[in-house]
Amino acid sequence: MYYLFLGLILLLLFYFLGKCADIVVINARKLGEDLDIKVFFLGIILGFFTTLPELSLGINAFINNLSEISLGNLLGGVIILFTLILGSSIVINRKISTHDILKDIGPILFFLLLPIILGLKGNLGIVDGIFIILGYIVLIFYLFKRNNTITTFGIHVVSKKETIKRVIYIVIGLALIMLLSNLIINVANRLLDHFILPAFLVGLIFFALGTNLPEITLVFRSWQRGAEDLSLSNLFGSAMANVLLIGVFISIRKVFIEVDLSYIILALTYAVLFVLLIIFARTNKEFKRVEGMILLGVYILFLFIQTFLFLN
Repeated sequence: MYYLFLGLILLLLFYFLGKCADIVVINARKLGEDLDIKVFFLGIILGFFTTLPELSLGINAFINNLSEISLGNLLGGVIILFTLILGSSIVINRKISTHDILKDIGPILFFLLLPIILGLKGNLGIVDGIFIILGYIVLIFYLFKRNNTITTFGIHVVSKKETIKRVIYIVIGLALIMLLSNLIINVANRLLDHFILPAFLVGLIFFALGTNLPEITLVFRSWQRGAEDLSLSNLFGSAMANVLLIGVFISIRKVFIEVDLSYIILALTYAVLFVLLIIFARTNKEFKRVEGMILLGVYILFLFIQTFLFLN
């Protein structure tokens, strides 16, 4: 009876989570229209805020000298964003236009590779951290210039009151998403205690999915409301924020990396995944269902290999 009650609470929390995501999606789209800023760039910014669970985990991990856990969660989170979440979304929605992101995807994916490349030397320190932070700032500036359509000859007359109201709604919506996501993770953990599962499997699947729950919610709600640019850019923005957090954390404390077979598999997965994303984005300028299935296959294969390495 107790676990049935927890299950009902979980369903209720997911319902309210969807409603909060609606608030963010609707007001972000209207804010972009009001300010003549493409929704793609707003999605990049929203991606930063939806990475707050990873920030919380990272701070706790570094305080308790468990920085490797945070590093693994942030690096693994990028793979989940572009395989499991993006792949399943493409399969459900059949196809997604990439026409407006072709010039943005290359610089973004190169930035996401930085911690992997820098980590090949066996550690990530303050110099690497500063380099990553500066890279993030430059990339954000580049994306803003590319996606800001305001001109001196075509400025919309925008009500300051309406703009402030939309920003407030977005902030409140994001705050509620963070709160509800945290509650869902806690309730789900109580339910998982009822089942006997390996700790590694729980961490690799459920914990990684839990910290990306805000992104998952916004992505699916955006597609349901026809805001594909917002959903796609939210994934890119969240992945960029993951790398930024790595830069911030390693600027504070040096992290040593064991460049073993598991790390090499992680690096190869990044490389293969990003090559596939570039190819898929340029093919007919859209992501198609079969390509979404391939991305899901990459996630399953990565999960299988990492689990096999752990067990052996």
